[in-house]
Amino acid sequence: MFANKLQSFVRGGLAQSRYIQNNTAAMLMPTSQRNFGANEKVLAMRIKAVGNIGKITKAMKMVAAAKMRGDLVRLQNGRRFGINGIDMMFKADPAMMRKGGEMPADPKELLLPLSSDRGLCGGINSGIFRYIRGYLANKDRSKVKIFCLGDKGAAAMKRPFPDMLHMGISDIQSPYNFPMCMSVGEHVVKNSGDVDRIKLYYNEFKSAIAYEIREVELMPKHRF
Repeated sequence: MFANKLQSFVRGGLAQSRYIQNNTAAMLMPTSQRNFGANEKVLAMRIKAVGNIGKITKAMKMVAAAKMRGDLVRLQNGRRFGINGIDMMFKADPAMMRKGGEMPADPKELLLPLSSDRGLCGGINSGIFRYIRGYLANKDRSKVKIFCLGDKGAAAMKRPFPDMLHMGISDIQSPYNFPMCMSVGEHVVKNSGDVDRIKLYYNEFKSAIAYEIREVELMPKHRF
């Protein structure tokens, strides 16, 4: 009886050793383990962190809305000051029309795209760039100069029009005032001494989200 038990024990040990030998590679292979043991305290901390991010985002929205309301008030207060005055002066005044004289068939031009220093949503800066790119498609590059107002406009014009980009002004502090506008105007006058006309491109906002690109033609100082 003892011999039978001993034989069965030996057979069991041999079977177990064969199983270990045949499955050694599988047993030693590393297996990925995922820990789903996050307790309630960790989850509460994560929920609180997400809530704090939401509060910060809401505060940023409120600050941006307040800044926009201030800019809209300033724009509305100065909107009637000289609006359409340039068009009336150069196109309806007979004296200014006589001073203008005959425009050459292929005039030299100075383009003034008005952009921002930082990126804005809705293609506000890229819209002006695409408009000017389409305008310059069939133009003589040697007769066009570009004077960019804003860092985004200069960055967009630098690669396709390096030979036409003569100057750019960036980091203009807001709110804009009369001395600052006069300083920018002096730079424009200095760079327009050899051109026949100046074209200003900017976004005219119809609402907070709708705008259209407006083109204003100006007369250089030497033609007055």
